[in-house]
Amino acid sequence: MAVKVRLLRGGRKGSPCYSIVAAASSSPRDGKFFEKLGVYHPMLKSENEKRFVVDEARVLHWFSCGAQPTDRVIKLLLNAKFALPEKIQKKWNLKMTKKTNKPKKKEKTA
Repeated sequence: MAVKVRLLRGGRKGSPCYSIVAAASSSPRDGKFFEKLGVYHPMLKSENEKRFVVDEARVLHWFSCGAQPTDRVIKLLLNAKFALPEKIQKKWNLKMTKKTNKPKKKEKTA
């Protein structure tokens, strides 16, 4: 059985609250899960400590057991300065640097 570390949606309409959970990849988004690993409140300001709270030890445990994180969970962990081991970074080809969206230079046409 494949395990994923992903988001489980909660909260009211218009004010979401997500739980970071370890769940079977075949279960639906808001279905059964094995363990709750943390919470993410996107409506809070980015400076707030409670915006993204995660149990690092349990996340690393699930990664070591072979759990695959979703793209959004990876972005949240990297933005929170979560220290992912090098072995995990290599496995998913992660780079700790942020990409900047710079406009491309226009080429002159003759």
